[in-house]
Amino acid sequence: MGKHAIHMAHLCESAIAATTPYVLVDLSDTTNYHHVETDRMHILGFHITAIPSTTGNWSIHIGMISEVDASNGTADWFYGIRFSQILYVDSNRDFSLGGINGEGLALISVGDAPARFVTNDQQAGSINWQTDVGLASPLGAAGGATGKPGVGDLVMLVTENSGSSTLSVDVTVQYYTD
Repeated sequence: MGKHAIHMAHLCESAIAATTPYVLVDLSDTTNYHHVETDRMHILGFHITAIPSTTGNWSIHIGMISEVDASNGTADWFYGIRFSQILYVDSNRDFSLGGINGEGLALISVGDAPARFVTNDQQAGSINWQTDVGLASPLGAAGGATGKPGVGDLVMLVTENSGSSTLSVDVTVQYYTD
């Protein structure tokens, strides 16, 4: 691996009660995130913990924005987990393969599709990912100028599939940009 500065982003949300989209890392935002380059993001790894308050059926997806405009966008998922009842989810992913793969997972979009991974799991043409609405992010609550999805951004979708519980989620992402 070259001499890239490695960055961390951390999101901690409690009492999620409905389907909620998040921007975990905004590639184009070099003011609020500490990376400098904006060409592409490399995910080295992440850790996610999720705890439902009572019984319910939830899913969590993490992926990248592959296409977006002011009315909708598409997120392609490279990670997904579905769980129900009262379960404690504790998941680690190391895309650097213990340091052997210094590039990690490169989030590159070519022709409105991910170039470095294949998936049949996506949320296409969804208003969750339109560019004119700010989403909750490690920078804070939804709205304002932050958290507006763009191509190459790392995003997460928490979905309550059934039930009436709430969910607490804690995510830490390790990444670099070039």
